[in-house]
Amino acid sequence: MKNKISISVQISKFILVLAVALGAGLRASADPLLTSWFTSYSGKYARIYTSDSAKAAGTAVTTWTNGSLEQSLPAYDGVQEVYSSSDWVYIRSTGLGAHVMGPWYLDAAHTEDFPSYPVNQQALFRIPRHPMAGTNTVNGGGAIGYFVDGVSMFNSWDAFYWNGTDDTSGGAGNGEAWNRDAYVNEGVTFDPANAHQPGSGQYHYHANPPALRYFLGDHVNYAATDTYSESTNALAQHSPILGWVADGYPIYGPYGYATATNAASGLRRMISGYVPRNGLNGTDNLSTNGAARTSIPAWAQRFYKLAAAQSGPTVSTS
Repeated sequence: MKNKISISVQISKFILVLAVALGAGLRASADPLLTSWFTSYSGKYARIYTSDSAKAAGTAVTTWTNGSLEQSLPAYDGVQEVYSSSDWVYIRSTGLGAHVMGPWYLDAAHTEDFPSYPVNQQALFRIPRHPMAGTNTVNGGGAIGYFVDGVSMFNSWDAFYWNGTDDTSGGAGNGEAWNRDAYVNEGVTFDPANAHQPGSGQYHYHANPPALRYFLGDHVNYAATDTYSESTNALAQHSPILGWVADGYPIYGPYGYATATNAASGLRRMISGYVPRNGLNGTDNLSTNGAARTSIPAWAQRFYKLAAAQSGPTVSTS
């Protein structure tokens, strides 16, 4: 009888340990920082279109060169490994999109080739499992996070800033007050997925990634010419997590619940945290004060720790 009781206790302990282990596994698997990565295409080779004619013909290549940047061997696309500790999640990624990347041009007419091609970045990036709250700092150029397809996330700036008299390169991350918007100023160089790469070949998104959203089942249509457009159908679901920023917070959108914490409140397009300077929400009213167009907003003056407001470039009424 004593031996039977001992065996029963041992079995009970084993079941308890197994249950705890399974419970821990389930909790880990439910962590979106571990489960949101798009790996469905991670075993496929990255591809690019080198020109509009190649795109029209559906002729994508897995190796490429433009004379200065070369992908001489095929490389897998996107996230290749995800592993974690109690405090960090690490991803290894080639930084190459699962969609066919390219082509890229310098002008809207597509007569001038863009000088860079993407290349395998062999990136290792870590993201805290517990979001970091603290003093805001101005981030530099380069990746500020990664999208769930393993493509690097750049901020909304390009590399130019206003120095008081002219546009000057090298501004992003230097604490300059007036930085250029990359989507507006560089959008002509983006491929249909809204991405491009600098001389380092680091493929990246500055803004809405429609190809990634299409793969994730978000509200995006795909055309046979490898182009993407926002769907005009009725919204069917909340947008998925699109990426993770280096401080541990997710980025998702553009569609969410009408009341953010209430799944039964209906769906709507999210509202940007940026606001027009129209006199509302404590802003200057630029429609009645033309001079205010060149004055930096009070929040930006505080953020950049400026002793006084810095004047920006002259802008027209349009």
